[in-house]
This record gives sequence, structure tokens and C-alpha cells, in this order.
Amino acid sequence: MSEFDNFVSAASLEAFSHDGALPLRSVIDDQLLGRLQMAAERACDHPGGFWYTIYLWRNDPDFRACCLDSPLPGIAAQLMKTPKVNLLYDQLFIKPPRGEPTPWHH
Repeated sequence: MSEFDNFVSAASLEAFSHDGALPLRSVIDDQLLGRLQMAAERACDHPGGFWYTIYLWRNDPDFRACCLDSPLPGIAAQLMKTPKVNLLYDQLFIKPPRGEPTPWHH
């Protein structure tokens, strides 16, 4: 039995296997969600339109906590049916309401 076995119910795992997607509510507590919001605000140095950045977990302790110390890695491992998850990449997209149109991208 893996350390991740208790995050997602068997019914949810079956739904994920069938549908390829799964809404998971309340897996991040309000404290961590607040930390992530503050970290996103710190990272966003381009007010106005669409903006993104990568590798936040390397330099921001709040993003690192979400990526490494929250339930999310365990949930990912359980959904992928693996005992280990490696973080290769993170990316944050920010597009404020009524901001500039999103540029075309591939």
C-alpha cells in the first residue's frame, strides 16, 4: 500500500480512468490557497494583459510548498498509479478580467 492511497476515493479513481479528468474540491486548504494567491501576485510583474512565468517552485517558498508539501503530489501519484512523482516543470498563467486579448499561441 502506498502513502498516497487515501487521497482519492476508489469511485473517483474509476471516474478519472474513464473520463481522463476529475474535479477535486477542497484538496488545498484556505491557508495554502492564500499563500499561492500572494505568490502569484509577487510573480506578476507585468500588469495589464496576459502574462506567464515558469519554474516558480525553484525560487518561491509558497509555490514550493504547494508543489512538494501539499496533497497535490500524492493525488497526482495516485491518479497515475505510481509510487513516485517527479516535478519537471511548473507554469503560471495570469490574464486579468477585461485585460488585453490573449496573444495567439500554439
